[in-house]
Amino acid sequence: LLLPARDTIVRLPRGRIALTARARDDLGLRDGWFDVVVSSGSGENFTFRTAVLGRRSAGGATEASLSTVLSLDSLALSPGDIVQVRAVARDANAVSGPGVGGSETRTLRIARAGEYDSVSVDAAPPGEEEGQVLSQRMLITLTEALERQRRRITHATLIAESQKIAFDQRRLRRRVGDVVFQRTGAEPLSEESNVDETTGKLTPEALLKAASAATGGDAGKPMDVEGDETPILAINKPLLEAYNAMWDAGRALEIGEPARALPPMRRALAAIERARTAERIYLRGRPSQVIVDLAKARLAGKEKGDPGMRVTMPALEPARARRLDRFEGATRVLVVDPAAAADSLLLLRVDVLGDAPALAAVLDEAIRAIRRENAAQVADVWARVRRAIAGEPRVNAGASLWQGIP
Repeated sequence: LLLPARDTIVRLPRGRIALTARARDDLGLRDGWFDVVVSSGSGENFTFRTAVLGRRSAGGATEASLSTVLSLDSLALSPGDIVQVRAVARDANAVSGPGVGGSETRTLRIARAGEYDSVSVDAAPPGEEEGQVLSQRMLITLTEALERQRRRITHATLIAESQKIAFDQRRLRRRVGDVVFQRTGAEPLSEESNVDETTGKLTPEALLKAASAATGGDAGKPMDVEGDETPILAINKPLLEAYNAMWDAGRALEIGEPARALPPMRRALAAIERARTAERIYLRGRPSQVIVDLAKARLAGKEKGDPGMRVTMPALEPARARRLDRFEGATRVLVVDPAAAADSLLLLRVDVLGDAPALAAVLDEAIRAIRRENAAQVADVWARVRRAIAGEPRVNAGASLWQGIP
């Protein structure tokens, strides 16, 4: 799909937009066209409309160009409506049947009334307790680290740690399922959902059933009598693949097999990346920047400091020194990005499971405190983590009495 070149927001639902695409196939092309899906509504009421534009016969050529014009006036759009466009081509395979290929999807959104009144972005509320969801890339990193520690830890510890990663994988899979169902206008995979999330993978039939129930129409009806792919499946196909791959990974992690879980986890990450490159979201404004007058703040402190005699401390063991360096790095990141600090401690915790289980337990408490955003608990457990890595502090009984000048 060459035009439109990117997703965009249209202020008024008027005008004409050029659609251009190029198709190639080594067996030869039969025909090509543009699919247009218009979604309207808000809240729990959504409707979908589909249309086919610019259908052209290619006559068996190995390369063909498609072009037409999309008239926004003819679609009777309202503020908030979303128009999704993609190019589709069908080859001339006469042996096993014609195959259909589609391009990436471009999204045109009609701006809502009052959307341009302000460009300020409201700050997000604090996250719920234990509400943060690890990314798929971070879950892969944790699984790889656990697999490296497999020979150094007991089987019971391996099962427990693998099931913890499986729990985070299940929460991320539910989040992906929510996105898929919200796009179809159906309820997310919550307790009130009409789709049982625990039954297994999300099949295309279940997705089309939910879309039909939400829109009141036949979302599973193909756009062509010869069985083309439906637009609902085409838009959600990468996330549907990621959802099912996460299901396979979660089953392997539940039984303590991180090595078997890694291939489907990587497939899920690749599918998420494809979905990310196909659809882009742009904020309407940028957050306000906090400006600090460095010239005014520099050297404005009142404390002079109280330097004392430095005491030579014994050198740390190499392994303990590396752990302390990683902990110091997480400490520096904690103020700027608590989520990143929690991820660093997660990796450190997996590395010390085999030879320092007490340190791993304290690190687990620190990670939970960060996710709860409890500043007092973080300060307390942070000191305990430092003490578990560097050892108990050395306490002197007191200074000896002065014996005079010899």
